[in-house]
Amino acid sequence: MNNILNDLEKITSSCINGNFQRNNLCICSRCTLRNSGYSLCFYTNTLIKKNINQKGVVIMFISRDPNIDVNTVRNVNYKTIDIVLEWKEPKKIGLGNFFYDFLYKPNRNNLWSEFLNYLEALKNTGISNIVVPPRFYWTHLVKCYAENNANIVNQAKEHCIDYLKEEIEAIKPQLIITAGKDVGNAVASIFPLQKIGSTIKDINTKIFAAYQNKNSKIICIPHPSQAPYQMWKNGTKDFGIKFKDLKKLINNLICCHIYLYKKTYP
Repeated sequence: MNNILNDLEKITSSCINGNFQRNNLCICSRCTLRNSGYSLCFYTNTLIKKNINQKGVVIMFISRDPNIDVNTVRNVNYKTIDIVLEWKEPKKIGLGNFFYDFLYKPNRNNLWSEFLNYLEALKNTGISNIVVPPRFYWTHLVKCYAENNANIVNQAKEHCIDYLKEEIEAIKPQLIITAGKDVGNAVASIFPLQKIGSTIKDINTKIFAAYQNKNSKIICIPHPSQAPYQMWKNGTKDFGIKFKDLKKLINNLICCHIYLYKKTYP
């Protein structure tokens, strides 16, 4: 377990300080993406230590893999974390739809700004100087750029799923939200879950499912880049939980967290 999480920390460092080959990491050495130049991971052991007196991160959002514009990264000499830090206000495209709809509140409880502040500290001042851990945390099923290729994703996830399992167990999120059926099925496969909702099926019929394990409630939603997400948002398609009810659930968890831990957040 420690070796896996230590490797995940090294991947995080590569996103901040430049890329490195992952051939020598305990899981990556067997992965088809071990020579990929671009990865995106936000895990640090300090994040866990900062949450030691709390019930972990409130919300973990899991998407399939980093969708990185490699040409932009190469031309501008960005580090991959810079791409996320540019989204001061989430873009209303792709995953940005979810961030904007559920996290971005300019005046209060702005979970997106909290997450960006965490990343800024991670990049600029060192993780040990982070005072308040984020209540929202984002991760991927596959940590490295997979060229938007489903076959590569399917190969890589057989290795990355061990990272994800340990990441979830370490962070202990109260609520896990997965984007799309691939991620939903992957999360459902690694935990002894009690099903409390419908089965994850085809994207165009019913991909919603709700599960819970001893630490987390798990909600699977349509991928924010797909038409079913907009239909769900508009109330014209039912995926097992209403859009507004998920917003209410997130707000209630955040309010409860503030009350229990007397934390002051931006």
